[in-house]
Amino acid sequence: MKNNEKFYNLLRIAKKAGALTEGYNRVENAIKNKKVFLVFISKELSINSQRKFKNYALKKEFYLIENAPLDDIGEFLGNSNIKVLGITDSSFSTSLKSLYIKD
Repeated sequence: MKNNEKFYNLLRIAKKAGALTEGYNRVENAIKNKKVFLVFISKELSINSQRKFKNYALKKEFYLIENAPLDDIGEFLGNSNIKVLGITDSSFSTSLKSLYIKD
């Protein structure tokens, strides 16, 4: 639970710092511009969209976390409809990834 708190607090800081991209189209554009280091996709995302982001992860070489609890994350960030979330800063992505995996 302590890591969970740290994860959410770091996510909030990343958002304030402008290192967080929310939403399918915005994250996709950031991927195409090679500005994403970490992507979370929700299990509610369609199979085709999940496959698309998996292919992007292989081609563009960023870390992808599937089946992320984006409903909870979205509520925390003030947008409960988030299905895709991207981190555009390498330091934030490294820290968030390690906190997410630990929890």
